[in-house]
Amino acid sequence: MFFIAGVGSRVKPTGNGDCICPACGRQVSLHTLKKYSVVTFFFVPIIPFGTNYLATCPSCASVMQLDKGKGRSLERDPETRLYPEDLQVVQNNAGPTCPHCGARVSQSQNFCPNCGEQR
Repeated sequence: MFFIAGVGSRVKPTGNGDCICPACGRQVSLHTLKKYSVVTFFFVPIIPFGTNYLATCPSCASVMQLDKGKGRSLERDPETRLYPEDLQVVQNNAGPTCPHCGARVSQSQNFCPNCGEQR
């Protein structure tokens, strides 16, 4: 007699949550997902563990980890409101922005190309 058991990872989209992105500062609809590991027995998922909720910004492509309580709420109710304090930036892809208008500026620019204000 033999058993086929293993551990694998799963990713499940949980919807979108409106929020101000803590990386780029824009009001966006963050794409959220649930990432977890699962013990399988004969290819049937049995025990989930290691659950994390992640969000990505469609504007700057930054990745944030979502508070687990808010992640579960968003999974049950797609109308759950997200706040920047519910998110921890894992990978910031936004780069520097203008403090006046929020437009992206490069490190070498002293003035914003969008509004003309000095950085």
